[in-house]
Amino acid sequence: DFMAERLDNERDEYVEYLYTLACLLKTSWDDANALSSHKALVTTYERFLDCRNTIVRKCEMAYSIAAVYLGDRGRIEKDAKDYLNQAYDVCREIYDSELKTVRNPYIALITDYTSHYFALLPGLSERSQADNERLLAYRHYAHLEEEMQTAYCSILRRAGRNTSVDFRRREAFLREWLNWAQSIRCPAEEIDAQWDLYVLYDSNTGAESDGQAKLKAAFDLAQRDPSYRETPGYCQLLQVMIDFYKGELDKDALYVELRRITPGIYGSDAGRVRIFRCLRDYAVTISDSRGTEDAVEVLRCKFDRYELKRVYNVYAQFADEAQFINALETVLRDMPELSEQCQKEVDAFLYPEDRNHPSPSDETDPADKAAGAEKKGKVSNYSPEFIQKVQETVTRIQQEKKRTRYAHRRI
Repeated sequence: DFMAERLDNERDEYVEYLYTLACLLKTSWDDANALSSHKALVTTYERFLDCRNTIVRKCEMAYSIAAVYLGDRGRIEKDAKDYLNQAYDVCREIYDSELKTVRNPYIALITDYTSHYFALLPGLSERSQADNERLLAYRHYAHLEEEMQTAYCSILRRAGRNTSVDFRRREAFLREWLNWAQSIRCPAEEIDAQWDLYVLYDSNTGAESDGQAKLKAAFDLAQRDPSYRETPGYCQLLQVMIDFYKGELDKDALYVELRRITPGIYGSDAGRVRIFRCLRDYAVTISDSRGTEDAVEVLRCKFDRYELKRVYNVYAQFADEAQFINALETVLRDMPELSEQCQKEVDAFLYPEDRNHPSPSDETDPADKAAGAEKKGKVSNYSPEFIQKVQETVTRIQQEKKRTRYAHRRI
């Protein structure tokens, strides 16, 4: 908020650079907004980057292109590869080395990204695995270089998450990662290493209790680290604690904290949807009416027939249809516009079955055949009065938005 205010009052390119970095923390890789932000970092604000960060930003630009244009192989081959080559050119100005041999920290950094890059593209998993193996070979002396301390953690993290190797080898990599994170006093890496060990143990029969201990250790570390508590990772950790921790813990307090911090950390992407779904489900489980608010937050981020149905069900448990309609009106008013798709989703919510387009089960159900002409048209589980009120609400808000747009054009 402070940076946004500065941007409103004066043009400060360094503040714009920091603001762009902050926005990226709330944006997923496959979002077009992420792509434009990455592009700004490697063009408009490149002078604020040192050599290492220039390499990082160009690699992230390549990965973002691949994520956004996943179905357009030609564009990925042309544009994404160009940014990877630019990153390699920066490295070559500092180290005299070949890209195929991981012998310095910058090549290791690029290889770390290309491993993710190739893993994203269909049919290139072998190239991703080859990059992983080269990084593993490099790890034996990478930790001796201060510049590679964090990247060394990344190498071990990927090795520990490789499901193609056996349990004991994965455990050894994750423990090595944990030990290294402790030795360099990096709480964020230590938290993630404990968390990954929980995931590994929890999926292995007989090691669940060890997994619970690792999860609690990760949570305790996060509680002591103020900077980590301002990250998406902390929101996700709280979600996991609410959903999966089986020990003694005040989950109501975690619920309250997660509700409080999520809006300030997440934007409107999939991460926020996942968090508020967790909150909604927990509130419903403990019969807390705040689940209605959580359900509405999910609907704000993901407006479709399925979330509308879930919101309706939660309101049916804690409130009534009138309050549901009021909540729907609030969500619709907050939308920039009511698109045709939005109206279709409302219609599909009201009429989950369209008998003009019967499903295969309709054709074989004797009861449906006996119904004859009565089965024609749309079928709803809701009362005519409720349907009418929802449709009137949508129509009224749509007309109000049209009048507002017309008034703005007149002005």
